[in-house]
Amino acid sequence: MNVGFIGVGSMGAAMVPNLLKAGHRVSVWNRNAEAARALPGVTVLDTPAQAFQNDAVITMLADDAAVRSVIIESGALASARDGCVHVMAATISLALVDELADLHRKAGIAYVAAPVFGVPAAAAKAQLNIVAAGDAAAIARVQPLFDAIGQKTWQLGTDPKQANVAKIAGNMMIALAIEAMGEATALTESYGLTAAEF
Repeated sequence: MNVGFIGVGSMGAAMVPNLLKAGHRVSVWNRNAEAARALPGVTVLDTPAQAFQNDAVITMLADDAAVRSVIIESGALASARDGCVHVMAATISLALVDELADLHRKAGIAYVAAPVFGVPAAAAKAQLNIVAAGDAAAIARVQPLFDAIGQKTWQLGTDPKQANVAKIAGNMMIALAIEAMGEATALTESYGLTAAEF
């Protein structure tokens, strides 16, 4: 499959080699072109719009502001070829998911929300957990890409927002667990219990 990849920070740069290893042809756009050029085997693009000339586009950007700038304000969606599926792997707000889904619908582009659970080291080993939501046929078309970068895909229905709800809730659970462990450790240490004893 011909794949455009937008955003090769620590996560994106770890995901791209696994797409190549699976036999996909990958072209990359990144704000810092040097990061894109550092990836062997990819074609480096001049604009994000060029990524949408592929069968599928995976976007892995840092936050809402980056996604809005690169995907919406750049006008990149207007360049999409027929049949292109856009996979949004970034963790973004629910309001932006709804806005993107509407813009893609109006542009005639399939939109799949597919945020991932995992750190760059897991991404490098293709051990991400992917939560995907969107049109079932579109998800089926990009499933080979998910298989290349992840260990499991969790399909959560046809409303893209559901995937981001699951990701945000998952992040909340992880953060609260870390906070609870920290508080419990502080409590036990204040009463003389060592980590080994607790």
